[in-house]
Amino acid sequence: CVKILLSALKECGFTGDTSDFYLTTVVKHGLLDPSSTALKSNWIKNCAPLLKLEMALTRPDYILLTGDEAVKAVLGKDQKLAATTGIVFEVDIPVGGGEFHRAKAVASVSPAYVARYPEASERFNSSVKHFVSLINNTPYFSSETGISHIDVRSAEELALVRDEILKESAPVVAVDLEWHGEWPSSKGAYIRTVQLSWKAGHACSI
Repeated sequence: CVKILLSALKECGFTGDTSDFYLTTVVKHGLLDPSSTALKSNWIKNCAPLLKLEMALTRPDYILLTGDEAVKAVLGKDQKLAATTGIVFEVDIPVGGGEFHRAKAVASVSPAYVARYPEASERFNSSVKHFVSLINNTPYFSSETGISHIDVRSAEELALVRDEILKESAPVVAVDLEWHGEWPSSKGAYIRTVQLSWKAGHACSI
C-alpha cells in the first residue's frame, strides 16, 4: 500500500523528499477479527488518543486522509469520504497550553482499496494530485473522468471561474459554505470554504 502511495505521489508531480512524510494508521493494532477488513468503532475510539498525540508531536502542515475511517477520525464522525473528496479542510491540532497548530487536509480512497480494486486508481491519483498541488501551492484541476474541479486560491483563479460560469447562456449556480465553528452565529465562527457548481460535473472550492 505504501508503494501505491509513493508511486502516485511521483506520478502526480511531487518532487520533494518523501522521507519527510509521517505515515500512520487510525487503529494501532492488527485486525482482531480476521473474518472482516472493517475497523470497528470501538477500536478507532480506543486508539484516538494515540492519533491525537502523534499529530501534536509531528505538527503536519498537510494531511492526506486515506479512507473513510481516517476522514472520520480527523474531520469528525459525521464526515464521509464521498462528501469530502475535492475539498481542502483546515484542521486545528491541539498542541498543549491552549494552543493549536493548523494543518490543511485532503481526503482520498485508501491505497489498500486501490490494491483490491485497481479501477479506483484514477480516483485515488486525482486526490493525490490535489494533495500535491496543495503542498506546491499550485492550482488544482481534477483529472477524474467527466469531472472538472478547480481549487481556487487567488483572485486571478476566481476570475477564471467567473469567466467559465459566464460562458453559460443562463447559468444557475449552487453555493455551499463550510463553517469553522459549531454554528455560523457562534463566537469566532468564520467561513472556511465556499463551494460552487454551475453545471453537471463542474465545480470549484474557494
